[in-house]
Formats: sequence, C-alpha cells, structure tokens
Amino acid sequence: MAGKEPKGESQFMRQHKSTFIEYLHKESTQGQLTELINDGKFRFAVNLDELRRADASVVHSLLLDPAKYITMMSDCIKEIAEDIEVQDPAMKVKPKSRRYPYKETYEIAFEGNFGRNHITPRGLVATNLGQLVQVEGIVTRLSTVKSKLLVSVHYCEDCQEFSQHYYDDPYNLRENRTEKTLVTIPTKDYKGHPIRTEFGLCHYKDSQSLVLQEMPERTPPGQLPRSIEVILEKDLVNRTKPGDRIDVVGVYKTMPLKKSMVNGLFKTVLIATNVTHITEIENQNITEMDIKRIQDISKRKDVFELLSSSIAASIEGHKYVKQALLLQLLGGVEKILDSGTHLRGDINVLLVGDPSTGKSQMLRSIMNLATLSICTTGRGSTGVGLTAAVVSDKETGERHLEAGAMVLGDRGIVCIDEFDKMSDLDRVAIHEVMEQQTVTIAKAGIYTSLNARCSVLAAANPIYGEYINSIPLSKNIGLADSLLSRFDLLFITLDKKDPVKDREIARRVIINHRYKGNNDASVAGSYWTSEDVLIEPSIREDGGKETLPFEKQAGFFYAGRKKEVVTKMFLKKYISYAKRRSQPRLTNEAISYVSRCWSDMRARERVEKTLPITVRTLETLIRLATAHAKCRISDEVTVDDCKVIELSLIHISEPTRQAEISYAVFCLKKKKKKK
Repeated sequence: MAGKEPKGESQFMRQHKSTFIEYLHKESTQGQLTELINDGKFRFAVNLDELRRADASVVHSLLLDPAKYITMMSDCIKEIAEDIEVQDPAMKVKPKSRRYPYKETYEIAFEGNFGRNHITPRGLVATNLGQLVQVEGIVTRLSTVKSKLLVSVHYCEDCQEFSQHYYDDPYNLRENRTEKTLVTIPTKDYKGHPIRTEFGLCHYKDSQSLVLQEMPERTPPGQLPRSIEVILEKDLVNRTKPGDRIDVVGVYKTMPLKKSMVNGLFKTVLIATNVTHITEIENQNITEMDIKRIQDISKRKDVFELLSSSIAASIEGHKYVKQALLLQLLGGVEKILDSGTHLRGDINVLLVGDPSTGKSQMLRSIMNLATLSICTTGRGSTGVGLTAAVVSDKETGERHLEAGAMVLGDRGIVCIDEFDKMSDLDRVAIHEVMEQQTVTIAKAGIYTSLNARCSVLAAANPIYGEYINSIPLSKNIGLADSLLSRFDLLFITLDKKDPVKDREIARRVIINHRYKGNNDASVAGSYWTSEDVLIEPSIREDGGKETLPFEKQAGFFYAGRKKEVVTKMFLKKYISYAKRRSQPRLTNEAISYVSRCWSDMRARERVEKTLPITVRTLETLIRLATAHAKCRISDEVTVDDCKVIELSLIHISEPTRQAEISYAVFCLKKKKKKK
C-alpha cells in the first residue's frame, strides 16, 4: 500500500506516525496504556488536546480522514503493547484462544475538543461524510444486542482440514484488510468438497444500534427534531438506555440501500468510537459578575416575591400561582436512602379553572424559563406516548424501546395542557412517573425500567367547562383522588366579575398590545442560523453580552408604577445557580413545625370532609419548604421557610347560597410580618 501512495503523502504520514509514537511514550500515556493492558481491555483513549499541542496538523488530518489514522494509531499501540510486561500472569493466556484465534486489534476512543466537528444531529450534512465528529443528543430508541460474525471456521471431513474465512464488515473503521472477505457462509471449499461450519470456533462481535435525537431545548421553534442512527460495537454496547443524554464520537458514513442505485440516496449512520454520558444539563454560562448579583439579590427580604412576580410578568394577578411555579422550577432535594428507597424532589402542579384565565400562558412561560421542558397536550398524547413504547423495526422486524415525552424530559419539566381531555387509561399510565419517577416496561418479552425524573405542570378545565360554585370541588375537577394526591399543589383559577380587577386586567392587556419590540418575522427567523447547530462555540442565548438583572421597561408594563422585574435570562441563571449551589437540610425546629402543621391538617380534614390529606401531603410540605430555602440560597430549612409556603385548608362559606360551600384549596400563605 505504501508504494501506491504519493511520495509526499507517505512522508507526511511517517511524520504524523512519529508524532503519535512520541505521544504514546509520554509518562501519563504509558501509565494509561499499561493499565489498559493489565485490565485486558482493547479501547485506548486518545486526548486530542494533548495531541494538538504536539502537532496540530495531526488532529486536523485525523478529523478529515479518520480511517487512515485510526489504522495507523491502532498499529502503533499494538507494537508498543507487545513490549509492556503484563503484571497479571492470568492475562497472558487469553480465554478466547482457539485453534484459529482472531487477531484482536486495539480500538481508539477520542476525547477532547473537536472544534467545528462538535455538532448536533441537525448539523450533520454531506460535507461531514467520512469525518470524525462529536454529536450531542438524547437516546430515543435502543435495539437489542446481536452477535455479528467476523471469522467463520469450517471443517472438511474428506480432507480432514480446518479453514477460516473473513466476512465483509460495513461498519469497520480500519483501512482495507489484506484478507479476502465474503458475504455469505460457504458450504464447499475451493476444491469443491463439502465443509461443516464449526460455530463454536467462529469469532463474533457484539453490535447494537440506537437513535440519537436532537435535544428538545435545542430544537429550533416550529421544527421537528432531527435524529441519526448510531452503531455501537464491542465494549460500547449496553452503555446507555432510552432517555439518556450522551456524547457520541464516531465516523459519519453512508450505507447502501436496495433503492440506492435507482434514486442515488444512501442511508447515513454514525459509527461510534466512544460514548460518554452528559450529567450536567444546566449550562447558563454564569460569570463572576452574575454570581455577585445573584448573591446580592438572595440576601433581600423580598427575594421570593421579586422572583415570583417576574414569572409571566405580562399576566396580571395570579400571585400565588406564580410563587408556586417558582418553587417548581427550584424543586426540592432528591434523596435515595440506604435501603434503596427513592424520595422525589420534583414538585407537581395542577391548574384548574375557567377558560381565559391565563393557564396556557403560564405553561408557555415555564417552557421558556426551564432549562429542559417538554410540552404536550391531553388530546394529542397517549399513555405510551408520555411514558415509553415497544415498537417493531420495519427493516429487521425486531422489537425495541422508544422513549416517550416524560422519559425525554428527565431532569426537566413536562407541561401538559388540556389535561382533562386525556382518557382515564392514559392518565393512569403516568401514575408511576409522578411518584416513583420511573417507567416500567413489561411488554413483548422486554422488561426494563427507565428514569423519568421530571416535574409535571398540568392545566385543565372543569368538567362542565367552567367552575360551578354550587357543587363540591371534587365533582368540578372530575379527576380521581389517586391522581390528585400526586400533585403537590392544586390551584383553582376563577374568572370573577370584579370592576377593580377587571380594569387592571384591561389595562395590562392594552399595554401588552401597545408594546413594540423585535416582533418582525425576519428578526425572529434569524435567531437560528446555520451555525447554531454547532456546539463549539456553544449556543448562546444571551449573545455573549452582559446579563442585566432588572428589566429597563418595567415601568412601561406597569403603567408608571414602581415595580422591579427580573429579566428572563437572569432569572434562568438564578434558578440554575440556586439548584446547583444549595442543597438545604431540615433543622430540628422545621421538622417539629412541619409535623405539627400536617397533624392539624389531618384533624381538620376529618371534620370538614375535604380532599384527602395523606402522607404525600407531608412530603409536599417538606419539598416546598426546601424549595423556598433554595430561593434564598440557604443550606438550612428554617421555620420561616415552612411558614411562607405552608399548605392549609380554607373553609369558604357564602351566605348568599342556600347551602354552605366547603372545599379544599391548596394555597400559599403570606409570611406574617414581625412587629
């Protein structure tokens, strides 16, 4: 092969080979290689940043022509590995040694900075074919692990001889093999004698495929998320499951189809060389100035009211609903006990009320504030669409898992509008998700459990279209108690006829329509450009500018009234910082207060015949108190936190009615001012 290459290219490759050998002889790399051999593994991690310091042209050529360089690197590692002494004597005798052993090659895993080749599935285009890329996404579909035949061993009874044959592997990343490859298993040798395949002596490798989809929060508005099929082989199989966010490093290649010769279209896949999990979703590019401003605002006494009033600032009223949504964004503290018991920290909120009270706008506002949010509707979703489904592949016929909305929204918020339009069977499917935060699948011979650690924000209309005061709350909502008990907060929003409030609402609506911003379609469409699919440089919502804490035009929206409103970008950074920085613990005084409050609520429930107060209500009190402590960025949950977010049962009586109306309302109490 060297004779066929141009002289300049051969010299270029020899120079890069010597650079890589020097990289392998470094002290840190030698220790990594020795550990790899002693553990009996065959995948060596190459750091592109360290290799780039030695010679940047090596990394540049590697990204453009990975097949040639992967072959060269694998051969270099194999030569150096033969000189390394194995510490464990048992590793010298390989357990897979057979009469015709398959020559095991060292695989290469790449890590570090990929520059412009670090992209999303939407950024994979024809110019990336044959290149080494790093793709971020979320796993939506995963197949079962299958064994692929690489080398078959045959025995001829007439000649009493063994023979072996290699098979074509379209997913092979190395350059052309010297062995002659086959497509089908032979039944006769080159002399025409019948041969028998010895399946126990054949060599196989594990193979698995998954579908990597663009992350929901990075999908351009109004467009469908893009996806790419990823091929995992050997030790990379079974490293992930549906719903996981992963980084895949691999080669973007084309695969022929049956109809390729007719229309010229080919199937594209990503053959993985390395898979890593993305554990950190919160990425708001918080600067030192942002941290200083966040700490200053957290010390204010009115920080809870300030941040909550900044949520959906264009909607008049709904003070307690906005406070609840702020607590939902912050969340409690998730706990996993030594016994394996999982206590959720996510807060679920249900909004039920008359039409035109701003419920859907509240959901839309939370979608814009949450780092990860999935939006769906009750009429347009099913139980399996929200959890997970077992589907069959049209080409192979095998069954595999496909993640639903709540699995894709792991560590985020799932917004469900028109919750009352869902069927009872579909609502039952999310019971497990809302409490255990897992999705258990036992279908078509597949039994598994997927993570769905998400908060649920649902909006619904009353069962009769509007709220009727003459009937109890439970009959107005029309939802089962088993489902209502899984919501931490339940709000009833009524469209009351009050002249004073009506004038305030009318003033706010008119001011919203008077506002002239960057609403031009060309401006909105230019938000996502062709370079936004790149991860390096990262997607910046603030455009790299300084994040201002307060809105400059707050006086315009509040008709000249002095009112501070936090900007959306700063509020996102505040919530992100508070969730990472603060993990509050309950003090002894807070434990006593919460216990006494819950027992009082149980006593009132027996007398007033309201909605059931269960142990889940006690856990709700703890989660809300913890979320309020996060708002202050405090490490302890005090009694003041419990008082501010205390849940209570309110008994309402209207003397104008013939019968007294009594129902339960979950609400937020104001903190009593100390005299």
